[in-house]
Amino acid sequence: MSEEDIASKCYDIHVSLAGKEVPEFEFIPKVGMMVSLSLHLRGLPILEYEKLRLVSSYYFRISPLLLKDLLESLEEIEFVKLITKGSSIHKIQPQIPFFESVYEKVGEFANNKLSLNEPEELALEIISKLTSAPTEQSNLYSLGAEKKLVDRNLVIGHEGGYILTKRARGKNILLSPLFFSENADVFADLTARAGSTKIKRILELVKSAQGLPLSIIESTMRINENSISIDDLNILKRLAADGAVRPPSIKTTHSGENFFIFSPSPGNSKLNPAKREIYERAMAIVASVRQGQFLAKQFRIYSPVALLKALKRNGYLKSTSETFEQYHQLAVIKVGKMVKVSGDRYQFHLVSSEENTAALDLAISLIDTGNIVNMEINDNAILALQKDQTYIESIISSNNLRTHATIALDEETMQEFDNILLTGLGK
Repeated sequence: MSEEDIASKCYDIHVSLAGKEVPEFEFIPKVGMMVSLSLHLRGLPILEYEKLRLVSSYYFRISPLLLKDLLESLEEIEFVKLITKGSSIHKIQPQIPFFESVYEKVGEFANNKLSLNEPEELALEIISKLTSAPTEQSNLYSLGAEKKLVDRNLVIGHEGGYILTKRARGKNILLSPLFFSENADVFADLTARAGSTKIKRILELVKSAQGLPLSIIESTMRINENSISIDDLNILKRLAADGAVRPPSIKTTHSGENFFIFSPSPGNSKLNPAKREIYERAMAIVASVRQGQFLAKQFRIYSPVALLKALKRNGYLKSTSETFEQYHQLAVIKVGKMVKVSGDRYQFHLVSSEENTAALDLAISLIDTGNIVNMEINDNAILALQKDQTYIESIISSNNLRTHATIALDEETMQEFDNILLTGLGK
């Protein structure tokens, strides 16, 4: 696993735990919290420590007791500059570069300065395995760890919200809602029938060609340059029909109704709930340009990324006789509007808004790399960091205090702990 992947998976687990403490974990929470702070501090001006302390506790589930140590670690990798008074932090100056991966830099620090214990190594190995596809529970016992350690990790994952178990076709299927947030039963059933390896391959192919029309896949029996079998196609159709791989659709007079296939919708660690609408808009944008790329009547799009960059730069697309049907759905969801030029020729104009710009950037990323980027940010937290301290204080005071939760030790470990206490008391 790369340093970037380690940091990314630590962040996924941290977000999913939502403040719950795991006795076995010390490396994973710290790295996850460092990533969370870095993502949200990037681009902000100098901040008062007290305000960051309140925002971090409320939005990022970072205990005030841990914040100073986390900031000192971020200063070590030059992500922040700390302004101190004596031994106390007074202000924080964020200096996280925009063109450098937060995950890679934090992961490099973690690899050089921190040490994973055995339960944490296994936790990251399990979540890494579940990133690409669900798998049978029995497969985890071949990872090389003791059975009781695997079982304990499954308990932590279930209680921490990043592992689900579904019973399908007589098998226990594990999947992670961090990466398969919808229709878990469908994924479990298909994994039990076809196997994790086949599902993983299909989803990797879909990611490599986000927004490809299902009709093109069916007619060519290929995704990009990779051939697929009838069974692969049927699995893909099942995923699309049951909403597990959400397919936007476009209807035109010359090509009928077509569905466009995307990777499964991710969970909260990679797609903040407040940004889900942006994600939906991005998929609609990709579907529109894929329509022109693969199903045009006359005006074919040869480079979808270049076209979308031109839309971002100019604010509109040149008129064609196919524009109205091709981009009609984008006008319905207020990404843009149609401007009639003459006859049946329309220009598509982007509606200027932060949300639409973000959706356009995400659409470019989906086509270019297949990845969802910059959707994990909590905009409410950013707003709170930019307001005065009374703003976050009022938000906190209007909500009940959070209960402190811990994922309990397993019975065997608890018994060992009790024995240590009893032995100590007897001396």
